[in-house]
Amino acid sequence: MMKSAILAAVVLAVGVAAQGPTINTPTAANPAAECQPFLIQWSGGTPPWLVVVQNSPPSGVAVADFGSRTDNEVTWIVNASVGTSLLFSIKDNTGLPQSSAPFQVTTGSGDSCLSSGGAAPPRLPAVVVVPALRVLLLRVLLVPAVARPEELPQKLPGASTPYIQLFS
Repeated sequence: MMKSAILAAVVLAVGVAAQGPTINTPTAANPAAECQPFLIQWSGGTPPWLVVVQNSPPSGVAVADFGSRTDNEVTWIVNASVGTSLLFSIKDNTGLPQSSAPFQVTTGSGDSCLSSGGAAPPRLPAVVVVPALRVLLLRVLLVPAVARPEELPQKLPGASTPYIQLFS
């Protein structure tokens, strides 16, 4: 009797894990309101889970990315304007994806969490040039144009460090 109870529990646990994840959707009774906390919950699948909030239909950068999670919930401060159509997406450790139904952000207690009085938060520029990136870009642009290393200039224009030292 004990062995069959343990076997049944194992079969049930394997069955739940094999089903893939499910994730909640905001409702009229429990809306995702602008600048208010919303509890995102999920179940099923195999941890860890990747959890994101994205535009509906999905496009571009996620509105919120909670990364890899081993728990079954996360509180999201709704960082989108009233009327924005969004959805929650989740992917478990086996790669099984699932999305919530699309939902619209409702009126909250104000738009103080948004950067420009109700506008969506600003996105970072696609390319940020930092000194290391400038060196990498120079190497990518200059090195393929030169057939032999001895043909490289000793110094880059305006540089105090010889070119050869920059990349060795």
